[in-house]
Amino acid sequence: MGNKHRNKSKKGNIMLTVAFLIVAILIFIEISVAYEVSLVYREKKTDMQEAEAEPVHRQIFGENLGTAKWDKLYEEKAVKMDRAHKDRLEEIKGREAEEKKNGTNPDKKSPEDKAVENKKIAYLTFDDGPSQYVTPQILDILNSYGVKATFFVLGKQAEINPHLLKRIHQEGHAIGNHTYSHNYGFLYKDMENFLYELEKTAQVLKNILGDDFETNIIRFPGGSFGAKRAPFRKFVVEKGYNYIDWNCINGDAEGHYLPAQKLYNRFKGTFKNQKELIVLMHDADGKITTAQALPNIIEFLIERGYEFGTF
Repeated sequence: MGNKHRNKSKKGNIMLTVAFLIVAILIFIEISVAYEVSLVYREKKTDMQEAEAEPVHRQIFGENLGTAKWDKLYEEKAVKMDRAHKDRLEEIKGREAEEKKNGTNPDKKSPEDKAVENKKIAYLTFDDGPSQYVTPQILDILNSYGVKATFFVLGKQAEINPHLLKRIHQEGHAIGNHTYSHNYGFLYKDMENFLYELEKTAQVLKNILGDDFETNIIRFPGGSFGAKRAPFRKFVVEKGYNYIDWNCINGDAEGHYLPAQKLYNRFKGTFKNQKELIVLMHDADGKITTAQALPNIIEFLIERGYEFGTF
C-alpha cells in the first residue's frame, strides 16, 4: 500500500514536471515568434517610409529632369554641382554672350568646351548606415572600381559602428547627415525635433572623426519632396544646411531581400541619361542585394561615359 502511494506520488510529480516543461516551451516559442514578427514589422515600416515619395518618383521620372526642373520643383536648389565644372560652364556661357555681342560665330566651340558641356556626373549615395555586414561589402566594391560615393549616415548607426564610419572617411568618401534615429513620428512632428537630431548626429560624427570634421549636407528621411516638407526645407537652409535628394533609385526600399537583378532593372528603369545623376541606395543591414547589384550599376554608368562625384 505504501509503495503504491509512493509510486502514484512519483508519477504525479513527473506529470507536473512534464506539464511545466511543455508550458515553458510554448511560452518560449510564442516570445520568439513575437520577436521575429516585430523585427519584420520594423523593417517593413522603414521600407514603407522610404517608399513614401514613390508617387513623386513616378512624376519626376516621367520627365527629362534637368537643372531648370530641379529649380521649379524645390524652393532652394537641392543639388550642388561640382564647383570647377560649374565655373567652367559659366566661363563658356560668358564667352558665348560676348561672341554674340561682337557678331562672331557662337556655335564654334573648342573640343574642351564641348567636353565640359557634355560631361555627365553620377553621384552614388547610400542611406541608413553604417552597418556591420553591408557597408564593408559596398566599400570593397567601390574601392575595386576606384569610385567615391556619398554616405548619408544615421547617428545611432555611427555610434554602433564607429570603425566603419572611420573607414568611409579614410577611404575618401563624402559623409552626410541623415538624422540620428530616422524616426518619422519624432522628426516630422516639428522643426525643432528635426534640428535636434541633425545637431545630435553632427556631434556623434565629431566625436568619432575628430572636432575638425564638418559636413553641412543632409538628406531628409524619405526625401524632402512634397508640400508638407516645404517648411522643413526652408528651415534647414536657414540653418546653413544643404539638402540632397535623388533622381534615380535602385528600389531597395520597396521590399525585403529583393533579388539583385530586380534592383539593377529598377535602376535602369529610373535612369534617364541625366547629366547630373543622383542614385538613391541603402547600406543598412538586410540590404545585401544592394551590394550584389552595385557592380552592374557602376559598369552600366562607366559604359555610358559617366564620371563619379561626391557632395
